[in-house]
Amino acid sequence: MKNPLIFVSTCPSCGQPRLQYGHTRRALTKLIESREIIDAYCLECDVVWPVAPEDRTLIACALAHRQSSTGPDCVIGLVDTMQRRPEAAHR
Repeated sequence: MKNPLIFVSTCPSCGQPRLQYGHTRRALTKLIESREIIDAYCLECDVVWPVAPEDRTLIACALAHRQSSTGPDCVIGLVDTMQRRPEAAHR
């Protein structure tokens, strides 16, 4: 797969963080822009789930960061969020 954007999402069945590598940057950008569901998958549990709103925000920020040479404003917001809710960094 060309240019996958790997992210982590927590499986709702087993509670384990799972790497998600089934989406390209282009596909994720389209899903974010059209506000469509981004699916995540756990191979161990064979479960598909929609990523949480916090995960969508992290994905959108990562995409924006890759497109900007100076970094997006959302990075500051994400650091604040992670300091208040450290578990969000591991999803």
